[in-house]
Amino acid sequence: MILSAVGNEDTPSPIFHGCFDWHSAVHGVYSLYAIHDRTGDDLYLEAAEQHARPDLVQDELRYMSTAIADEENPYGFAWLLALVAKQERVTGTPELRPLADFAAERVGGLVAGLDDDAGSARAANDAYGNLSWALLHLALWARHADDGALLELAQDATRRYLQSPEAEY
Repeated sequence: MILSAVGNEDTPSPIFHGCFDWHSAVHGVYSLYAIHDRTGDDLYLEAAEQHARPDLVQDELRYMSTAIADEENPYGFAWLLALVAKQERVTGTPELRPLADFAAERVGGLVAGLDDDAGSARAANDAYGNLSWALLHLALWARHADDGALLELAQDATRRYLQSPEAEY
């Protein structure tokens, strides 16, 4: 069950621990918010809020600025964007917004720095560095945060690196 999956200490992350790695823990907390959103069962909201505590945000930002800043970009940071958007919709509070701002800056910076070869390589990557997951969540976050420039960056990169020339969308 998801509640036991996020209950252990296994990374030095102040907020996201309990799964095999940092991005899985982010996904786990996202899942708790999503299950609460779907069912209304406060058990899941309470479990999510035991991890995603506002008093830990600054410590988490410091942790996110360490080696994981490269390791979790773009996959883990894309999950973080999904988590914060879900948390804000469920709770109506922006308590985790600084985490999403950091993640959006990192993912956006990675995308902005791609040239054609790097973009094509990331589009073809079948692991965590895949560009499609990052661009999907960057665009969804940009819409949620009403950030037109970030949305344009995500859409332009999607057209440039992911859309096949013969496809009609």
